[in-house]
Amino acid sequence: MPLARTSLRIERNCITPHTKKFTGYPGRILRTLTRGGNRIISSLPPVIQSAELRPDRWSYSYVLAVALQETGQVRNALEILRKAHERHPGNLELLLGLATLYRDSGEIDEAIQYASKLIEFVPENPMFRQLLSQLEAA
Repeated sequence: MPLARTSLRIERNCITPHTKKFTGYPGRILRTLTRGGNRIISSLPPVIQSAELRPDRWSYSYVLAVALQETGQVRNALEILRKAHERHPGNLELLLGLATLYRDSGEIDEAIQYASKLIEFVPENPMFRQLLSQLEAA
């Protein structure tokens, strides 16, 4: 499942009290990315600039990673997410994005590592437990 759809699913379901909403600029860009097409390419320069200027805002890095993934730049997307995770280690969206993107890239061991961290933060979350179970069975 692409990161953009994963994050919107998280937002709609409000999976934990720790979940932050994608609002304002990141939310508009994320919704644009889910529509696809040339909008993704035209959205990249301002998203890159925002992520570089505001490393304190995890959502800008997340949206940039989504844009990069959607344009086939998965390695770059993973690097952006890893760096954002280093700055925001308890952020569930970043952890889920890393687990999902590693899974989709076929790097199951790395995906398990991040899915396990999700369980450490929110052990009662059924979606995180299901993700980890699926990864361990792969």
